[in-house]
Amino acid sequence: MKHTSFCLSLIFALNAYFSNAQQSENIAIISGFVHHIKSNDSKTLAEKIKYPLKRKYPLPSINNSSEFLDKYKEIFDDSLKFRICNSDFYTDWKFVGNKRIMLNNGELWLDKNGNLIGLNYESEKEEKKRRKLIKQDRKNIHESLKEYWEPVLLWETESYRIRIDKVDKYSCRLAIWEIDKTQKEAPYLLINNGLKEYEGSEGKHNYVFVSGDNKYICSVLNIGRRSIKEISFIENGKEILTESVITELNQ
Repeated sequence: MKHTSFCLSLIFALNAYFSNAQQSENIAIISGFVHHIKSNDSKTLAEKIKYPLKRKYPLPSINNSSEFLDKYKEIFDDSLKFRICNSDFYTDWKFVGNKRIMLNNGELWLDKNGNLIGLNYESEKEEKKRRKLIKQDRKNIHESLKEYWEPVLLWETESYRIRIDKVDKYSCRLAIWEIDKTQKEAPYLLINNGLKEYEGSEGKHNYVFVSGDNKYICSVLNIGRRSIKEISFIENGKEILTESVITELNQ
């Protein structure tokens, strides 16, 4: 009995030790990142980013440190810097799995080395640019597609051009053309009421569209900094086609 009690006490002590050690390590990572923001050290920050740094579509991704430095003040505006610099290390930052740290429920993401790997915040300047691009986009697509809330993606596979738009806050619309057709032409397939579904904690998600007995799935699997993107056609429960994305036009 004494031996069992000793073992349990040892286990609890070790768990507490490693938990505290991990927490101290996480705080050091967060503190280093916050220091770069407080000191406005954009050059060091530019070297601590995993490129490409995606921006909200249809804004182009930031592909290198030079592009980041050009747009630093636009991306990291006063509001975002205030949120970061005044964040509480214990309540505003969360460790997700064993590889990522997030601020404010996913507004900003760091990896375990303190590198910036994701930024879901959008500044006022970015929003204005994005709205302008959306306005231009509506002039270059078929009449049946002009009404949407915001665009999500534009992919090309070997055989198809695929577009997904949000029609409201929750549902999506899928449009598919044969690869030799343009967006100004009527899509050969148009499906509403699609949903975005998440799998696990590593960023895998699917856009799922159903039409009768047929299902169309656009899937995204993130492995480190690499993303595997595919579209699958399923008829009567049987997968009849899967093609990988060759070109992602929302980059």
